[in-house]
Amino acid sequence: PHITLPEYLMYGRVSVVTEVKSGNGVINSIVLKSDDGDELDVEIVGSNAVSWQSNYFVKGDTTTYDRMVTIDAPTLENGLHNFTIEWLPNRVAWYYDGVEVRVLTPETSQGLPTAPCRLSIGGWSVKPESSEWTIDWAKGLPDFSQGPYGLIVHAITVQDFSSGLEYEYADS
Repeated sequence: PHITLPEYLMYGRVSVVTEVKSGNGVINSIVLKSDDGDELDVEIVGSNAVSWQSNYFVKGDTTTYDRMVTIDAPTLENGLHNFTIEWLPNRVAWYYDGVEVRVLTPETSQGLPTAPCRLSIGGWSVKPESSEWTIDWAKGLPDFSQGPYGLIVHAITVQDFSSGLEYEYADS
């Protein structure tokens, strides 16, 4: 299940305070995603209770998966944690419990998202028909008898840094 906010955000700051219950084959995520493939992610992957991943895509370019960075979080499954994405025209930063853990700029990235995004929070599980890469990445197939799994969301704070009322896509 996912919660997706109906409003679009054009630059801003999103903070989600959660408890994490992870397991093999289960991906918990906080995602800012546009209609044309721009994306900023927080992903808690599989049974990895000591780290999470930040990732991004620009205009749907998934020809490479080399944009992901793993963030150490040894107490990930102990109590509440705050995951924050701050998105500006010339900078994107991820924060974990108030500490900046990753920064992208035009000079250090393969582009930055530039289209309005919607916030989606939730989880999904790999299936036997998923690619071998996806199953390996998720630490295997899920065993739902070992659950429950997911994110328990305690608070969501969204700050929209834009004042625009409409957006026009210049490409296809």
